[in-house]
Amino acid sequence: MTIATLGTITQLVIFAMCLITALLAMLGAHQRSARLIDGAVQGIYAIATLAAFAASLIIYAFLADDFSIQYVQHTSDSAMPLFYKITAFWGGLDGSLLFWVLLLSVFSALAVASNRRRHPELIPHVIWILALIDLFFVGLLIFVKNPFEPFLLEAELTGKGRGLNPLLQNAYMIIHPPSLYLGYVSLAVPYAFGMAAVIAGQVDAAWQQSVRRWTLFSWTFLSFGLVLGGLWAYEELGWGGYWAWDPVENAGLFPWFTATAFLHSIMIQERRGMMRRWNVSLVIISFWLSIVGTFLTRSGVVQSVHAFGKDPVLAWIFGIFLLIILFGSFAVLIWRWQLLRSRAELESVLSREFAFLINNWLFLGMAMFVLGSTMWPTFHEWLGMGRITIRESHYNHYMVPAGLAALLLTGVGPLLAWRRSSTASLREQFFKPLVAGLVTLVGVMVWEYMRLRAQLGGVMPSAEQLRAAWMDHIWALACFGLCAFTAATIVQEFARGLAVARKGKTQRSLVDATLRLFAKARRRYGGYVIHLGITLICFGVLLAVNMQTSFMHPPFGFALFFLRSVASEKVKTASIYWGAVPFVIIQLVMVGLIIAFPGLVSYGDAGAKPAQQQELDLEQLLQGGGGAAAAGDSNADLMRQLQGD
Repeated sequence: MTIATLGTITQLVIFAMCLITALLAMLGAHQRSARLIDGAVQGIYAIATLAAFAASLIIYAFLADDFSIQYVQHTSDSAMPLFYKITAFWGGLDGSLLFWVLLLSVFSALAVASNRRRHPELIPHVIWILALIDLFFVGLLIFVKNPFEPFLLEAELTGKGRGLNPLLQNAYMIIHPPSLYLGYVSLAVPYAFGMAAVIAGQVDAAWQQSVRRWTLFSWTFLSFGLVLGGLWAYEELGWGGYWAWDPVENAGLFPWFTATAFLHSIMIQERRGMMRRWNVSLVIISFWLSIVGTFLTRSGVVQSVHAFGKDPVLAWIFGIFLLIILFGSFAVLIWRWQLLRSRAELESVLSREFAFLINNWLFLGMAMFVLGSTMWPTFHEWLGMGRITIRESHYNHYMVPAGLAALLLTGVGPLLAWRRSSTASLREQFFKPLVAGLVTLVGVMVWEYMRLRAQLGGVMPSAEQLRAAWMDHIWALACFGLCAFTAATIVQEFARGLAVARKGKTQRSLVDATLRLFAKARRRYGGYVIHLGITLICFGVLLAVNMQTSFMHPPFGFALFFLRSVASEKVKTASIYWGAVPFVIIQLVMVGLIIAFPGLVSYGDAGAKPAQQQELDLEQLLQGGGGAAAAGDSNADLMRQLQGD
């Protein structure tokens, strides 16, 4: 029996097991039968085992250079290194779907095994939901995109494959796609637990812990995958190519935004019993957006350099599946609407609850905006109005202020108390961070003033010039101030926590107090660390946009581009950049000296008369007339040369 035949049979068995497992779980939940539920649990374990076997078969086909399988022939080559052959497993559409099935089945087995005793009422519902999701993707493998499909004609076999796309033969691509897959696929688990809790009527604290941990797991790998994707694009697509608002890049952001919102609002439900409907909705939307992301990368409905190809049949199937998830899930939510009422009410806008609510609306709005902007060219074409392109400037115009608002909430949230903040508390909490933010903002504005003055040759800029310069960099100025404000907030919270942790009969060391702090409040201070990381990312992006060497001195940028294009593959991009560092330092020193002593640029020219600036009339120059002076003839000759006369 060939690998192709064995793999196809294995997929058929997985399909049957998914269907049987889902039916056993449904009947077990309805009849409250422990025997049927136990059978469903064993079915989940069997699906994971079979999926692992199918994945091992296709990996073996890659390692053995079995080009009788179409997918292996299209994405691999006998000359490829070993790790790129393994990467080829998820490098194409067919294999990526099988990889999805593998991860989903393994996550399902882990979720059931770890929560079977803890949440027995929810487990049967969790099982049939996960089994039906798995059933859908296995069905795609069998009927649409079978990775084990063989060549029909022996004449097509050439003894070697086409090889993996050269752009994908990169070390980052060994880790980047699996990271995003881990983030995408694992969102099915919190979705299953959330829907199971709603269906079973167990909407109190039973599902919160499991859902929060799995969502945090998903969020972590989505973040890691996005960063690695940026690094890959930076290296393969050129300097500054780490983010271009490409549809497939955007696909990773959709669930990241909503998962971030959920991780904040679930804390309100745990502490106050509020935002139950919000949290269930965010769980549904996060999973739905993960399927949307999968749909965009595999259907070809959007144009992207990252897409796997165009498949209209797959697009229609995914579209129907998305509609079923969306309407079916929210139908269940509406059914249990009254059961999901909050136990408490919002008491004040000056509270952490309100800040989290604004945070939810903001992140959900950003997710919907990016989704709508990504899909609008496709909708525009479907409506018969032609194909359009949404440029980066469109995204930046709206997402920059939205991102700054999120950065502001990152700093404000920890300073607000639960339920209600007093005036005295607000003054105490906000004073130092506000001072840090304002001082930084004023310092940057002064720097801009000095830069503009140096640009004008030491002449003091007018109020209008200064206002125009500040307005041109309004978002950058705001970002500098907000980064300082947020960082000061986090430092203040850590300092306050360490002061409390070091108290006692014996004065604890700083290291001991820090470890004690994280041990006692892991979630709180772990969140602060993440907030600080986000702040540093914003600061890094700010510096990259406003202070990169190509803007300071274009030859640097051009030289780095050129060297990267002609250098050997053995020469790393980082080595080229490090070579420019001494020259950048020299340049910065010279810029600093000129800002400090503007007179340096005109030293020794005290007796020289400034040249009189005159406006030149193009028509007069072309006619050989006056305007410029008697030297109009020479100017006219120059203009005629430039015009090709």
